Parts: sequence; C-alpha cells; structure tokens
Amino acid sequence: MPAIWQRPRISFTSFAGRCLDRYVSLSVGLLLALNTQGVSPEKVVLIGDSVTDVQAALAAGAMSIGYANKPARPSGRGGQA
Repeated sequence: MPAIWQRPRISFTSFAGRCLDRYVSLSVGLLLALNTQGVSPEKVVLIGDSVTDVQAALAAGAMSIGYANKPARPSGRGGQA
C-alpha cells in the first residue's frame, strides 16, 4: 500500500547575519550561507525580526516568517497601533 502522506525531512541550521567582513545586501549574505550548506532557497524559511529580513528572503527566493519581538509603535492615529 503506497504512503498517502510522508513525513517531511526537517533540519535546522542557523547563521549570524554579521559574519561577512564587508557590507553586502542581505539577500547576498543569505544566498552565500545557503550555498555554503548546499541548500536551495526554495527549501528554506528565514525567520527574521525586521522588514529587511523579510525582503532579503523574498529577494533570495526563500520563504519568510516575520517575528515581532518588540511592542507595536504608535501609528500616530490616536496612539493606536
């Protein structure tokens, strides 16, 4: 009987964003890290705490999860976020 559902292979690796000795765009740094591990961007989910983290993931062709690690800032519309 063929398997209807197969468990996905999941592994976790983390990289520090400040490991390069010069400034490069975040997507270049992400692609370098992925290339080092032999992983294609389509198989990656980047978890970031800034808009630029999400933009870098999208520019590199990876999925992204935004992590809000700070309270919302007032939007200037009556103090509501």
